[in-house]
Amino acid sequence: WKLLEDVEFNGYTFWAEPTEYLKFGESYVSGNAMRQRAKEFNLNLGQRHAEYLLNHQEGIVLTKIQERQQDLTLVFPGTVWQDRYGDRYVPVLYLDRGRWNLAWFWLDGSWGSNDYLIRSYT
Repeated sequence: WKLLEDVEFNGYTFWAEPTEYLKFGESYVSGNAMRQRAKEFNLNLGQRHAEYLLNHQEGIVLTKIQERQQDLTLVFPGTVWQDRYGDRYVPVLYLDRGRWNLAWFWLDGSWGSNDYLIRSYT
């Protein structure tokens, strides 16, 4: 895989809050629209942010997010990978049996109401 884009990770401990990016009346948007909104609203975290949260999932941050909704996916569109076929992917965290897991979702698919961007606070 080839790294196309990435954002800086400053290493600070941060509070993460899931944030909706869909506009009124939308049930989904394209991956490009989701990434554009992430940049516009300063919600453009990347893979290293996801890995940090994954490594600290026993803490209050992911526990509080998990309590809000069981079927959400946390999207980190600041990092974009491309496979050998030219398909682009972004890292996500998703819940499986009460534990958060890291995966890469196809960017060119539809992104909807269960997919949340992350607002961070240092």
